Amino acid sequence: MPRLNSLISLIFISLIFSLNLYAQAPPSPVDIKVEVTPEKARVGEVVTFSYTITPHDDWHVYSLTTPDDGPNATEITFKEKGPFKIEGGFSQNKPKVVWDEGFEINVEFFEKEGIFSKSFAVGEEIKAGEYSLSGEVSYQLCNETTCLPPTTKEFSFNVLVEDGEPREEFAMASISQAGKSGGDQNELLETDFWSFIGLAISAGLLALLTPCVFPMIPITVSFFTKQAGDRAKSVKLATAYCLGIIGTYVILGVVLSVFMGGGAANAIAANPWVNIFITGLFIAFALSLFGMFELELPPSLVNYMNLKSNESSGYWGVILMGFTFTLAAFTCTVQFIGILMVAVSQGSFIMPIIGMTVFASVFAAPFFVLALFPQMIANLPKSGGWLNSTKVVMGFVELAAAFKFFSNADLIFQWEFMTRPIMLTAWVIIFGMAGFYLLGKIRLPHDSKLEIVGVPRLFLSIVFFTASLYLARGLIGEPLHGWVDSWLPPENYGATHVVASNGGGKSGKKHIAVHDLPWLPEYELGIEKSKETGKPIFIDFTGYTCTNCRLMEKNVMGLPDIFPLLRDEFVLVQLYTDGGDNYKAKQEFQIERFQTTALPFYAIMNENDVEVATFPGYTNEPDEFRIFLEEAIAKHKGNITQTLE
Repeated sequence: MPRLNSLISLIFISLIFSLNLYAQAPPSPVDIKVEVTPEKARVGEVVTFSYTITPHDDWHVYSLTTPDDGPNATEITFKEKGPFKIEGGFSQNKPKVVWDEGFEINVEFFEKEGIFSKSFAVGEEIKAGEYSLSGEVSYQLCNETTCLPPTTKEFSFNVLVEDGEPREEFAMASISQAGKSGGDQNELLETDFWSFIGLAISAGLLALLTPCVFPMIPITVSFFTKQAGDRAKSVKLATAYCLGIIGTYVILGVVLSVFMGGGAANAIAANPWVNIFITGLFIAFALSLFGMFELELPPSLVNYMNLKSNESSGYWGVILMGFTFTLAAFTCTVQFIGILMVAVSQGSFIMPIIGMTVFASVFAAPFFVLALFPQMIANLPKSGGWLNSTKVVMGFVELAAAFKFFSNADLIFQWEFMTRPIMLTAWVIIFGMAGFYLLGKIRLPHDSKLEIVGVPRLFLSIVFFTASLYLARGLIGEPLHGWVDSWLPPENYGATHVVASNGGGKSGKKHIAVHDLPWLPEYELGIEKSKETGKPIFIDFTGYTCTNCRLMEKNVMGLPDIFPLLRDEFVLVQLYTDGGDNYKAKQEFQIERFQTTALPFYAIMNENDVEVATFPGYTNEPDEFRIFLEEAIAKHKGNITQTLE
């Protein structure tokens, strides 16, 4: 009996100890979810398996593409595949990229959830029935202070194959098409209304940061300097100006899309004659601001307008200016508008028109304030003399902008007259003369005598002289900032005239010239080269007049950790869609294949003309572009696929 009592006591103590250990064991800091779509598949359909890891609190899980010399990357493998042909690796949503001081590299992880998925086809050889598939996932969780040991979990799921015709939403063709960039257009238009409005607002705000817009700021101010009057009139004219911008985007966008297709906006913005017209207009504005003459509508037209309204001529002028502004900025703002124009050309109207209106309204709003700015200046006491000086300084800026638009025409016509050194020389002289003018060394017809140089004049003259000297660096081959460089002709344009086109300079430093890479001019040539080398094809949809394209080439594609990937891992194809040989066919290829006219636009294809990945345009985040390239390379090699958010 005592022995029995001792045994019972021992069992009781062990049970209490086990329960205590269980109570003290920390819960797993992640949630795991396994999904299979569809649960019942048919021959000719695609099954998608996804494994979602959701870390708790401040924990995070690392991506599939975490560098080898960093923390443990997530790994997913199939062990039992049943009768299905499952090749390659898993896709993932876009990870967060941060610099890790401990590993001294950029690490990639998911704070909210990591979604890893794999799609595979139900081929004709697979009979109806239930099939079991299994594999394992290995991952590591970390927070700011510690890391848990790597965890390996097994997973399994069943796929039930039933008889019947393939359903459209799961059919192979539908899945393949949804993987193309055309899915971006459908996803954009099918999103809920307020999310769509929010996206249009965000796109309008981002468009204000593009380089095409910056020169329009002084041009707007200088134009309305000549229109300044009483407050009520200024508000009406500013409103008309913004309505001109909005109306051009919406009305012209819809009309051109219907009659000329989704690429019409780019075609007009990149038209050499349109650029020459804008060049002439800006030169006329500049000479008028210099005091050479007054820009006015023909008297007969003014008299006719006065019969209708004593302000009509002013309204027509600012509406025309809004139209001109929109044309000048179209190549940089077409990222969002271009998708909507393609949708209009394919028969959708209501949502694209709403999106264009919201986008253009947000885009035009700051220029309403700029249009009122000259009237505020004119109301300041003793503004007459320095107000004229303001006009002249704006005239110098407009003259510099005129050279940019003439350069666009020169690039498209391939005259090779407005090369990089010539344009730099013109800008150096223009900004230098503006500096001397502010110091009173140059006097124009309507200037009053300058007795002293005030602090604002002195400060502005320093700004213009600094800009002039900075641009002069480019004449001796020194690299310029990417934003400035994007406004200049490419370094290899008119190469026989270009000084130090490979980036040399007195400093002896070299910067990488993306234009010097072995770009192929036709996609078909890229396919042939890809079949020979086994490398994927990198397609750069670009334009001669695309400033965002130049920014990407300078600020992103030429970086030391990105340039070698382009040079060594891809067959490079560069397709100009606004000029050059077969540019219309290249633009149609972009529209038909990727459902967008946006420039720049990047696509990676394999040797069989199958899309690997796409990257939709300009980014300020080089790491985002690098990850896009690395994961596309891995997918092509059969290691991993990439799904961009």
